[in-house]
This record gives sequence, C-alpha cells and structure tokens, in this order.
Amino acid sequence: MTSDKDITRQLLLDFLIRKGWKATKSSSQFTRYIAPDEAGLDAPFEIVVPHSDSRPNLKSAFNALQDIYDLSYDELINQAIGEDAAVKHAILGLRLVGENIGHGSIGLRPFERFFGKLRKTLTDAASFEITQSPIISHSPIETISFLDSCRFLAPKEGSFILDIRIPTTTIIKQRTFFDEEITAGSITERLFAIIKFANEQVLAGNQYVLDQAVLTEQTELISLEVFRDLYELLGTSRLEDLSFSLQKGNTIRRSQTGFLSDDKMRNFERFVDFLKQNISDETEISVSGHILELHSKDPLSDRNRITLKAHNQPGDLVSISLNSSLYQEALNAHSHKRFIEIKGLCRRMKTKIKVTELHDFRVL
Repeated sequence: MTSDKDITRQLLLDFLIRKGWKATKSSSQFTRYIAPDEAGLDAPFEIVVPHSDSRPNLKSAFNALQDIYDLSYDELINQAIGEDAAVKHAILGLRLVGENIGHGSIGLRPFERFFGKLRKTLTDAASFEITQSPIISHSPIETISFLDSCRFLAPKEGSFILDIRIPTTTIIKQRTFFDEEITAGSITERLFAIIKFANEQVLAGNQYVLDQAVLTEQTELISLEVFRDLYELLGTSRLEDLSFSLQKGNTIRRSQTGFLSDDKMRNFERFVDFLKQNISDETEISVSGHILELHSKDPLSDRNRITLKAHNQPGDLVSISLNSSLYQEALNAHSHKRFIEIKGLCRRMKTKIKVTELHDFRVL
C-alpha cells in the first residue's frame, strides 16, 4: 500500500501533463486543470492542484484520478513517475560565468535574481509562441502548463550550469482552425531562435537590427518582452558570459554571448529601445484587398505569410500569417486574381500592419 508520503504536487502535475490535462484558472493558492476529451468524461471536469504539498488536497485529487482512469493507487503513482517512451525531451542548458560565480556555485541572492528573470523569460517565450504578438499584454493561461512541464535537472560539476528538461511533444494549446497546435517543443525552439538572434546580431551591434526592415523580416522572432527579459537576464548577477545549449537526442546546438562588455550591453539596450518605439498596441481590423506577396518555406506547414494591399485603407500593406489550409486558399485567390477579406486584431508597424490574431478569412 502506498503511503501519503509518496504524494507530491510534482507527481500529480507529471501525471496530468502526460495525460493531456490543461490549466484553466490560477490563483495564489491553486491552479485548476481541465480533463482532455480522451478522458471520456460526459461533462467538463477539473482537478484542483494546490501550490504546495498539501496532503488532503493532493490525496483528494489522486483519488479522483484513480476513478477516472480505473487505476489502483500504486499504478497511478507508477505512471506518474515512470518514463513514457512516447514523450521526447529537449534539454535547454545555461552555463553562467561571472565574478560572483565560481567552482560550480553561486550566491543565494544573485541566483534568486537570475532565476526570477529566467522564469519570466520562459513565461514570455511561451506567451509569444501562443499569441504570436510582439507585445504581450497578459500571459495566456496555457503558459502555466508549459512552466509545469519544465524540470530542472541535477547540476553538473564544474561551472555553474542549469539544465532544464522540456517534454517536446507535450501539447500546450490545441490546434484551432486559424492556429496551429502549440507544443512545449515549439516554444523551446522559438526561444532558442531568439537567443541566437540576440547573441549573433543584437549583441554584435549589427545595424540591421535597428532598421525598420527587421520588424517585418523577422516577425517570428520579434517579441519586445522576450528580448527585454534576455537583456535583464544578462544584466543580473554581474554575468561575464552566458552560454546556451539545446540538446535533442544526440544533436546539440550552442549559442554564446561571449564576454559581456559594456558595448555589447549598450547594443542590446538600444535594440530594446528601438522595439519600444516602433511597436504599437493592438487594434481591431477589417480589411479587403488583393494579395501582393506570398511567402512560405513549406506550404504544407502552418507558418506561412502573405502581404495584402488594402483597398479600403489605401496605401496600407497588411502582413498575415496563415496555416496550411488558409494558405492554399490564398494561393488559389492569388492565381485567379480574386480579392480576400480578413478580420482580426492587428498592430501597426512603421511600414506595414501586422495581423496578430486572425478571426475571419474569406475569398471574395
């Protein structure tokens, strides 16, 4: 018989995430998770997960899951702690170098500051991947599921290294007609791409990053919050260097800041200021026009983009991201010289209007 000491909040979260439960509401004491369709329940059902290892609340949740999945208590515990072969993981690594860091150790206060900035970076990266918006007004509830899926691994000997294990196949947000499925893996890939751009372009002082073209050519990377988070992450704890790595299977990709000189940090600060000045708030849009440009590396993917020349707003160019199904409709409309109409939320950039949330798309 399993004793109460085997019950932990992390075990409960591991089981819920593996089974596809999604966070719906969160307070200072609890987060509610709703059952997936695969659970086969007739009506919506929620499990309340406390933010501490409160025995009565945790045991009540485990008992409910036993009934739903028809598992014995030991079977449920074993599934929670067992490695699922269907779940693949990536390891996001951070190697810290600085005057307050040495021999594999770091002071408590510098670490608290660094960890707080790292948590915010992960949260905002998830928000950016989910909303596709360069300015984040609030974090979607799904970011809780992503943070709960991240696991810190035991530190390595030598330099101070943080490794975060992320289950790449875990679904964070279900696919909709307009939006593709969001997984923990896609969030991680997006964050690492932003990190590489920051290290190779922003810190290096490439003047391209201060050109208006970067706002439209790098739309998949431009997030004011994530870049500001990275700037603050580098500025905390008096870091001299920060190395990132992303391991998937036997493949390891690396990106390094190099020595964080005052000039590099000023380059980063100028870029963040540039984004602040050139990205506006969201407004509603309803526009029709003809397709001026089609852009896709893979039309069967869900990351395609078109540029629309607006007729009801003369002179405006509208950039819209489309999934594979809508992109095929756009291709047909372009080849037959037909107009399209879109509705949604947008953000006015200096040279274009970017649709951040598509509500309606139709060929006229």
